[in-house]
Amino acid sequence: MNAVTEENTVTVQQSAAGARPASEITGIRSAVTRMEQIAAQHQTLGSGEGFIGSLSRMEVGDDHQQKVRDAQEASGAAGAAWAEAAAQIAAHNLPLHEAYLNNPNAANKHANTNE
Repeated sequence: MNAVTEENTVTVQQSAAGARPASEITGIRSAVTRMEQIAAQHQTLGSGEGFIGSLSRMEVGDDHQQKVRDAQEASGAAGAAWAEAAAQIAAHNLPLHEAYLNNPNAANKHANTNE
């Protein structure tokens, strides 16, 4: 996300994947949503064979094209890692969120795990 500030106006530009990023992380759900957005951005960047084709048509050198391929591969791997982190955090935390919603009088974590 890029923000441009002019006097008292802030303009937010869309990310590379087109989705507007979560602006504030206030809990597990917003954190998971943001991690999923980051994963999608990396996966989009990691799957750009058309970009390599464009470089080839512009006769960009093979060594430079390989650097872009390496960067795309790394971005794809980063996307997979972000997606896995989001999935694990969601799996371990969202059920607790649901439990607290279903039991509004439940004590906090410390009280429930102290003994």
